[in-house]
Amino acid sequence: MRVAREKAALALSDSAWQRIAQGRSIVQHIIDSGQIAYGINTGLGALCNITLPEEQLGQLSRNTLLSHACGVGPLLDEAHTRAIMCAAIANYSHGKSGISCAIVEQLLAFLNLQITPQVPSQGSVGYLTHMAHIGLALMGIGDVSWQGQVVPAEQALAQAGLEPIAPGAKEG
Repeated sequence: MRVAREKAALALSDSAWQRIAQGRSIVQHIIDSGQIAYGINTGLGALCNITLPEEQLGQLSRNTLLSHACGVGPLLDEAHTRAIMCAAIANYSHGKSGISCAIVEQLLAFLNLQITPQVPSQGSVGYLTHMAHIGLALMGIGDVSWQGQVVPAEQALAQAGLEPIAPGAKEG
């Protein structure tokens, strides 16, 4: 809670980074081997029988984030948004999600540089809407709280010396 409320720094252990990288290597192996795996190289929901070529997988993730960023209502306060980000990092550190180290690095950078996405409090299913808004901010889309002001995420990234991330397969 110190990271969320008091803006304490957060870091992951070497073993956590190894687990994340190993999980990502499994996703990459599936793609490289031509296996078909739901949510990695297929459409979602009713489009689950559509197989996508590798060059479209990043766009699928981007589109998924955009479609889930449908939040409404008052914005979460910074502590709640930071707590969601911490929980996501803790979850990803188990290495079971298949997410890349680059995404986790960007989440950590946001926390440690105190760049906080503006996240609506109400959404659809569980945490999906909240994480979609956070994911878009990592890409430079939407607004963030940065140095006491609400600014475009793209501006905060540039001022902080960060590059917008481009999600890969299974990162939407």
